[in-house]
Amino acid sequence: MKDIKGRILLKLNNTLTNNAVETSVNRFRSQNNWYNLTYRRFIERFNETRGETHIGVWVERVALVYSWLPKIPLSSFNRSTDDLEKIISCLNELELIFFDANLSSIGNTAYHGPKYHGETIFALYKGYYDVAIREFLSPAGYLLHNKPSLDTQLSSTTKLLHFICPRLFPIFDSKVCNQLYGTTNQTYKKYHAYVFAVQEFLNISEVSPYIFNIAKKMDLSPLYIID
Repeated sequence: MKDIKGRILLKLNNTLTNNAVETSVNRFRSQNNWYNLTYRRFIERFNETRGETHIGVWVERVALVYSWLPKIPLSSFNRSTDDLEKIISCLNELELIFFDANLSSIGNTAYHGPKYHGETIFALYKGYYDVAIREFLSPAGYLLHNKPSLDTQLSSTTKLLHFICPRLFPIFDSKVCNQLYGTTNQTYKKYHAYVFAVQEFLNISEVSPYIFNIAKKMDLSPLYIID
């Protein structure tokens, strides 16, 4: 994944110039499309409902996510009540710890274990154990799609994770994938490389202070500015 991350970092550095960012931000300000009109309200609503474990609250949250997607979530919540409560409890626990985490400062380490040994993961945060991106994507996949598939659900799962932790998880859909990789074929490997390339970009790029400044003034996540 290091080679892929290096290529994506180069792509970010070549694409996200001051002029390009300014042009995109001006377009955001001038266009009253659905994404622009709803983004802040969705983040606000997720903040308001943080810590809630009632299934109805999560139905509302999923409905907000799917208002950014072109299809009805027929498979969402298609599990027993006991299973749903366990999935929601898992997502709720992660959210309560990581909702205010910043990708630029959370740090990373390598996973040591048999399943995905050596994979870069998020480092210890607020006393919470080192955690992999897949450990967020998996319960999101169960909730949204009944069964997780890390390679085929990223357009929906990363939107849910972004609304839960807007400064930790960038959105990854077919448009972002095509811009970065020249294909709409999304995979976990590509998203993983993107996340940690963005992390490095935010820490080393000369454009980063400009992005952080604009994000603060507009009350947006820096990751959404990049998106």
